[in-house]
Amino acid sequence: MNRRAEAGDVKGTEGMYEELKDKVPHKMRRMFLNTVIKACSKAGDLQRAESWRSEMEAAGITPNLKNYGKMIEAAAKAGDLAGAEKWLEVQRESDVPVDLTSYAAVIDASAKSGNIQSAQKWLTKALDVGLIPNIIACTAVVDACAKAGDLQSAVEWLAKTIDRGLTPNILTYTSVINACAKAGDPESAQKWLANAIEVRAAPDVVPFTSVLDACVKAGKYKMADQPFADMSHFGVRPNIITFSTLMSACAKQGAWAAACQLLDRSIEAKLRPTLLSYTTLINACGRAKPKQVDVAENLFLQMMSSGIEPDGIALRTFEKTVGEPALRRLSQDLGINRTVLAEDANIRYRELRQRRDHTFLDRRSAQLDRGTSNQLGE
Repeated sequence: MNRRAEAGDVKGTEGMYEELKDKVPHKMRRMFLNTVIKACSKAGDLQRAESWRSEMEAAGITPNLKNYGKMIEAAAKAGDLAGAEKWLEVQRESDVPVDLTSYAAVIDASAKSGNIQSAQKWLTKALDVGLIPNIIACTAVVDACAKAGDLQSAVEWLAKTIDRGLTPNILTYTSVINACAKAGDPESAQKWLANAIEVRAAPDVVPFTSVLDACVKAGKYKMADQPFADMSHFGVRPNIITFSTLMSACAKQGAWAAACQLLDRSIEAKLRPTLLSYTTLINACGRAKPKQVDVAENLFLQMMSSGIEPDGIALRTFEKTVGEPALRRLSQDLGINRTVLAEDANIRYRELRQRRDHTFLDRRSAQLDRGTSNQLGE
């Protein structure tokens, strides 16, 4: 039963519980119900978790620390920050003591939604009740700042983490580097990567790729050469995201030949190019002067032959490069439903616009409310 719960198999765990519940002593039912709720939390199914929690209360079974933790985890995994906060408040009002794990889960949920205020609020509340935050909780706050594009707050929280005697790990540094990338500050990104290396934080491919991303977002493409070369020096193997990031730098300059060379290098490195890789390459062909229509068509066919289906955005990029008649011809030859994919592209563009709007609002709110982050340093 526990194995099924760990795997997030809600139906399987529920089925086993129904078979066993009348065969075990009443005092053991809490353990069994907690296991069912664990399955729900692993699956991110808050609705089912709350249903089983109601059954537990109806049976007169008092929830324990583990139960509250799983309720918060279910909400956090479902991306329901309000739900995670609700269950933490319920726990705070109960007789069950709240440990750092519960606070950390809500802080992590705040970080994943890019909500700086919530992350800072719950870390402050943890401090208020005398809990000492660990590096995981502090990293989550730094990550929340990074997701909101608030570099200043990310750096401030990293400094406060160090001031409290905690040792940042590579995830902490990577969050700050990501904030640099969002802010278009590749110089700071390189500085923080150098700091991570200096304190032996064992950098992997992710922070290096984030530095490359910072260079590309800032339009400082030549700056990407050095961190890419440094990867080999430190024994870090690039992944396909690394290569795609460099391809993006080439695409923005219309350097289609260099982008194609990167594709070849990624394949030689036994990496599998993604839809993003090919879309970026086709974009490079479209930005080239003159446009490389034949190369773009060959790349599109290569993508299809490797089993990668285009989405609406890929088709739009291809159309801009080769023109509508060529797109219509290839779509007919390959049996591509352009109407469905065009609708998909429109939906994704609207979602992207909404995310950008939310990021802007979060950033403005963080600037106005940054003073609330000072307590950790006190």
